[in-house]
Amino acid sequence: PNEKFPYGYYKIENIISLMISLFIFITAFYIFLQSFLDIINYINGNLKIIDFSSSVFFFLITSLLASLLLTLYLKLIGKKTHSPIIESEAKEKLFDIFISMSVLIGFFGVFLKFYILDSIVGLFIVFFIIKGGYSIFITSIKTLLDAVIDFDKRTELYNLIEATPKIKKIENIEIRSYGRYIFLELELGLAKNFPLFQIDLLKNMLKNKIKKKFPLIFKIIIIIHSREKIITKIAVPLENNLGLNSKIAEHFGESPYFGFLEFQEGTFLKFEIIANKFAN
Repeated sequence: PNEKFPYGYYKIENIISLMISLFIFITAFYIFLQSFLDIINYINGNLKIIDFSSSVFFFLITSLLASLLLTLYLKLIGKKTHSPIIESEAKEKLFDIFISMSVLIGFFGVFLKFYILDSIVGLFIVFFIIKGGYSIFITSIKTLLDAVIDFDKRTELYNLIEATPKIKKIENIEIRSYGRYIFLELELGLAKNFPLFQIDLLKNMLKNKIKKKFPLIFKIIIIIHSREKIITKIAVPLENNLGLNSKIAEHFGESPYFGFLEFQEGTFLKFEIIANKFAN
């Protein structure tokens, strides 16, 4: 993060994830189109010819196993680092496995003399590919639009903040995700008697408590609102207009002047004298 980009460049990961989701949608479209055309041709009597090759079959099995291991590794790393790019890449590799499996099923269809088995399976695979691509797309869009995320431990976070001494009220709490990083923005109301010079100390203490309890939260922004101070107003009947040296009148309604004093938590703020228009 810097002065020009206070939230850093973390959204770049989500932009790349969004692009991956679009490629996934395009792949799903072409698989659907090819599978649909194969089924139509089969119905019309135009059978596609599939030649079985043991070397190709062996290579396909080996490729599937390698892709499966790579997918599991990426999924593990993505879960550990919470990186949208790695998680999206893991899903894309998983869809590649599905596509390769449809080819493998096509070989079994050759033995069964059912030459469109891979095309039928391909239509089902398209559904899972679109579902996975949609999940990546929505997650990326929400982050790019600064949507507030659903934090699993929101209740625990509330309880931790409310248990902090001198914090009277949680006025607002927003949790956003920028790439793999979670940003927390808090607006807090303090107790009435809290000294203003201790606000920074309170902020640092609360930040440390939150980061220790929730290590996934990368940055915390705390905005403190001191409680609104009550202003007390007092009206006094006066016989003359001599400022603070004015004499107090005996009768409220018949006094020629009124003095208005304002106090805030014991501190004198203002004194004003106004003539009584209805004195006579």
